[in-house]
Amino acid sequence: MNLSKYRMGIIYMICFALFSIMVLTIDVHSTGQVLNNEQVYIGFYSLNIFFKNLIGFNQLFYVISDIILYLSLFTALIFFMITLYQFYKRKSFINVDFNLRQLMLYYFILVIIYLLFDKFLPINYRPVSINGDLSPSYPSTHSLFGGFIFLSSIIQIRIYIKNKSILKCLSVICYGLSALSFITRMISGVHWFTDLIGSLFLVLSILYFYKGDLIQI
Repeated sequence: MNLSKYRMGIIYMICFALFSIMVLTIDVHSTGQVLNNEQVYIGFYSLNIFFKNLIGFNQLFYVISDIILYLSLFTALIFFMITLYQFYKRKSFINVDFNLRQLMLYYFILVIIYLLFDKFLPINYRPVSINGDLSPSYPSTHSLFGGFIFLSSIIQIRIYIKNKSILKCLSVICYGLSALSFITRMISGVHWFTDLIGSLFLVLSILYFYKGDLIQI
């Protein structure tokens, strides 16, 4: 247990909670969109509208952001399969490597967070409709999954790969894909700017909590 990393996780979680409240209460105005015969509102209106008008909608980056999401899910599947393999070989989940057991827990937490904000606690709705659907957009699911999965993968790489050249190469790739999960989602224009900020706070919080579980990290 690493208490300093737990403290950072708590700090970022508080930042996420406070920022979410601010999104709901500061500079709130109608977006001009209608959902279920009701006006749709957005907080930090001036900031969000500025970026919306600046960026617009970009189909190419929208597709690229989807590809990056699929890559992150495939990466998570790889670690899930490694966990299943260890479970099968060692005959007990408790004998699976601790970092993998905890990683599966945090993957589960990501899914719960997604369901919470997408199904039960929508804060923002997209600035544009996708296939006629105006779906919840806060926090950005693509950035949340991509950010955490790729950054947590670096931890697994450091544990299991000892070759420094391969380690450096894979780490750079993971850092790059993590950053691109935010950048491409922003440039695609399917999120408000504050959606990405909220997602960043949440990714950092969950990542530090996960690091706090691992004494050696």
